[in-house]
Amino acid sequence: MLELDHTLKLRDGRTLGWGQYGEEVGTPLFFFHGTPGSRMMRHPDISITEKLKVRIITMDRPGFGLSDPKPSRTFWDWPDDVQELADALQIERFGVIGFSGGGPYAMACAYRMPERVTAVSLVSSLSPPHLRGSQKPLPLVIRLLFSCSRSVPGVLPVVVNPIVRKVRQRFDAAYDRFAGYLPECDRKIFLDPQIKKVFKESLSEAFRQGSSGFLTELAMQNRPWGFDIGEIRQKIYVWHGSLDLFHDGQTFVKSIPDCQSTLLEEGHLVLFQHWSDVLVQML
Repeated sequence: MLELDHTLKLRDGRTLGWGQYGEEVGTPLFFFHGTPGSRMMRHPDISITEKLKVRIITMDRPGFGLSDPKPSRTFWDWPDDVQELADALQIERFGVIGFSGGGPYAMACAYRMPERVTAVSLVSSLSPPHLRGSQKPLPLVIRLLFSCSRSVPGVLPVVVNPIVRKVRQRFDAAYDRFAGYLPECDRKIFLDPQIKKVFKESLSEAFRQGSSGFLTELAMQNRPWGFDIGEIRQKIYVWHGSLDLFHDGQTFVKSIPDCQSTLLEEGHLVLFQHWSDVLVQML
């Protein structure tokens, strides 16, 4: 099963884009994409979820893909959308997986819906601003985005919009150039033809409405999240690479009361190397 173009009309009138793949009657796990990203982000080998009898449900966050924007949104709002979709699908209990920029959304669900969320996995996750360790040498464009989002958010559209246009107009060239900034362990995965195809689909949908969703998330990531991760009482599984250029996931594991961390000598894209392991651990 691979169905990636569903929509749901939410109670507040917004449209939510969502998709699903794997085993239709399998264990439900909600997967939250990175930033930027969309419901199209997935491991290219769907047979992994089918063999494990897992049903993955993906969602476009507000302003991405098929999901309408939500003014002044926060991480705290996200569980409301997840709950509405789970109710519509008649799913009472489910696990959540947050990849990269999707990590805060998984943590928000664990915090706000402990009675419904059965398991939580954070893969290459962003950490709260006050718990971030020293950044590794990032590509110039990434350093610029992070710096602007913290110091001069009003300048972000000037920086981001030309990048978005280039990605949409000349995807292959932009993608291959970005791959050159990555450590070898990530570059090999990033340039795999099947994974490149998934990223192209995901990013095309991410920017379907322009750059607004991406800009909103950059700002959200660099201000207080609105909840204390130290108050999460569920077990959290953390997967992280010591060579990750973008996020230092080991900086916040000690702040979560019940956390099991797997640190690998890999980069940001451990999801694609260990997707099966992540799912088995969740199950």
